[in-house]
Amino acid sequence: MRGIIASTILMMACLGMAGCGDDGGGSGASESTSMATGGSTGASASGTGTDGTTGAVTGGEQALKGLPEGVSTWTGQGEIDGLTFGFDVTITNTGGDLTAKAKIKDEPGVGIGSPEFAMSGTHEPTAGRIALSPNDWIVPPDMGIELIGLEGVFDPEAKTVTGMLVDFAKGTENFLAGGPFTLTLVDGPGTATVRGDESKSLVVGSQKFSGQIQCTGPVRETGGELIYDGAGGLTGTLTVGDPGLDTPIGSFSITGVHNPSTGGITLVPGLWINDQGTVLTFYIDGTYDPMTGSFNGDQWTNTAACPLGTWKTTIQ
Repeated sequence: MRGIIASTILMMACLGMAGCGDDGGGSGASESTSMATGGSTGASASGTGTDGTTGAVTGGEQALKGLPEGVSTWTGQGEIDGLTFGFDVTITNTGGDLTAKAKIKDEPGVGIGSPEFAMSGTHEPTAGRIALSPNDWIVPPDMGIELIGLEGVFDPEAKTVTGMLVDFAKGTENFLAGGPFTLTLVDGPGTATVRGDESKSLVVGSQKFSGQIQCTGPVRETGGELIYDGAGGLTGTLTVGDPGLDTPIGSFSITGVHNPSTGGITLVPGLWINDQGTVLTFYIDGTYDPMTGSFNGDQWTNTAACPLGTWKTTIQ
């Protein structure tokens, strides 16, 4: 049962039994098991979404909820399958483009060791949104646990990031085991991230995307809808082909964060809408290029099974 070990571990990088299900276009490792760690695009700033506009240009004025620039350290706890675990996190923030390292604090009787893993993601300072996709282990755990990502909001007054740990749903086990988390700032002397010129903004409103992905199996078509709220927030759906969209594996819901100044986009997987198989959902982390209308990046599974740079999509 997915979640037996998940219920004994946690953090932004522990979760469930290490089986990923089949390749499913990269939504997990191979049919056996693996170890490890999600896309969309919008039209260019001059494209036509539902609203037909992009995020407001502010000329670099400071946003209200910008994370500290540079390196910051955080400590906190999170919940998965009803159990709470501690963790320490180091975030490096470059204008809203994030990398991170997370260390899980082992609990008595659990025996996971002192695992540490890498993450990457996006921050938008207007609303303080943060999304981090799990990448791969830096220090492997002592037992077969899987990676997990997160999505949350920074509160500069409380100096906390709160939100949800987000794992990977499967068609036959279409649920998420992740629960709430809180990170508290320990040290972060850098100035707050500011809003830039937003020259790499998606169109506000709904836009379609299409392209291809590849993980451990064949190249697969992908497509879907992405809705941008103009303040960093993303929602939508993502469909995976088998291998073409004329014979889809299925579609799952997505949320995420977009920084309109860097073009960064991190998509967080939700539940399957119509898949009944054994394929897991996945994260996407990449960059939108308004000059070409493309959004290219990396696909991250619960076991870091996918080659880098194999998410390639274009705004229609």
